[in-house]
Amino acid sequence: MCKPFEPENLIYVNSILSSSFSGRANGGEYTAILLAFPKAGTYSGQFSIQGNGSVLSTVNEAVTFSFKPFDTAAYKDAGGQLKDCFASMSVLQTAGGTYILLLDGDQVVLEATGKVVCFCGSLPSTSEYSTLQNEAAKTRKMLSYLYRQKSNAEASLPDYSGLKNLDPNNPEDLQKLMDAAKEMNAMISNQNTPAWYSERLIPTVNFSADDGFNTIPSATGLLFRIYTTNISN
Repeated sequence: MCKPFEPENLIYVNSILSSSFSGRANGGEYTAILLAFPKAGTYSGQFSIQGNGSVLSTVNEAVTFSFKPFDTAAYKDAGGQLKDCFASMSVLQTAGGTYILLLDGDQVVLEATGKVVCFCGSLPSTSEYSTLQNEAAKTRKMLSYLYRQKSNAEASLPDYSGLKNLDPNNPEDLQKLMDAAKEMNAMISNQNTPAWYSERLIPTVNFSADDGFNTIPSATGLLFRIYTTNISN
């Protein structure tokens, strides 16, 4: 029997999941951010899920939760699908669905129930709270902008199929091509980075079909466990 978890450290998740990594066709890309501070035996913080697919719903809300010793029956009843045994668990009921927080040593696993989707986090010292709070807030804002810009660009892209057979040697066709080029240039010029986005970070943002967002983990961050689920797909 594992001893009850004593809240002493922060709970911090800032993790990305992409269908290209998980093998889920057309699943989209999602980022989970959770930063919670321990107080009087419980945790309080802000939880968000942002993405551009249809697997997970958007979440952005304050949460309060506490941990209990891991119980296999309670875990399965809550919708958990991992086969592994953990030390402690907590169930988060959000407007975007149910999530389970699992503790395994110094690692935190955030599982979206019924989705076979997990994000990983850690237990930093409370002395890092201000730094991580700033990091989490800026990450939420940047991802919100990037996901929104990519989604809007795809949804509002004009239909240029009528330009396919135009002859640039024909003055009328040439004018149509020039007008289309002006329209495309105007669209590109309107995709400026927001005022808060630091030019020292990335000079320009390319909103192409190949856009992606990923972080480079530290050497220690690469050493994580692989968890398995109870279902095959």
